[in-house]
Amino acid sequence: MRSWSYAWKIIAREKLRWNSWAFSRFLYDPPSRLKGKELIRILKNFGFDVVRSRGSHFFLRHLDGRTTTVPVHSGESLGPGLLRSILRDVELSVDDILKRR
Repeated sequence: MRSWSYAWKIIAREKLRWNSWAFSRFLYDPPSRLKGKELIRILKNFGFDVVRSRGSHFFLRHLDGRTTTVPVHSGESLGPGLLRSILRDVELSVDDILKRR
């Protein structure tokens, strides 16, 4: 479990406005523990399709032109920096991902 001060630092740094549900979810189940397959499943719910794959990297595209690449390595979670980069590419927030999880 993460401490309250750690969570407030993250929220202040990212300048995010979270409701209490997303905040408590972050403390006990941080989004950085997402695996690649789980993130692909969530992105498919948002309308993304797997266009192709090369090795363990899957390329996803939305009808409006947003694209991203998600690595799927067995037994490994996505790091927080990589997850933030993917969310920036697809123009979604952590809150959106947590709601669909």
